[in-house]
Amino acid sequence: MGALLTFFPFLRAARECYRTIKYGCRTGIPLVEFACLVISVVMLRGNVFSKATAHAGILGNVLLIVVEFTLSVRGLTDAGMAIAIGAGLSMMTWYFLVGRRLFQLGYGKPDGARTKSG
Repeated sequence: MGALLTFFPFLRAARECYRTIKYGCRTGIPLVEFACLVISVVMLRGNVFSKATAHAGILGNVLLIVVEFTLSVRGLTDAGMAIAIGAGLSMMTWYFLVGRRLFQLGYGKPDGARTKSG
């Protein structure tokens, strides 16, 4: 097996990736969720996005961070999956509201109303 790994470095990379996943080294996911949480807090303080959009993002990202920690503790996987349902629904709402507002801003009107051309 060692000679095979020498000639095919992608096999060595796959083995290391498997070891990382197997032993639960998942530090990147909570960092991304924390970054989205910061974005949601900034949305709350600004006046471009609605307060509902910011609150949906804050709720969803906090719940996702909680899910990451509950899934890392043995015996709490059922509770983590129950929390993940609420987090997923909240994040889908957040993505929809952010996308809708960005489309509105793309039309050039603050309220997102379309203008007739011609």
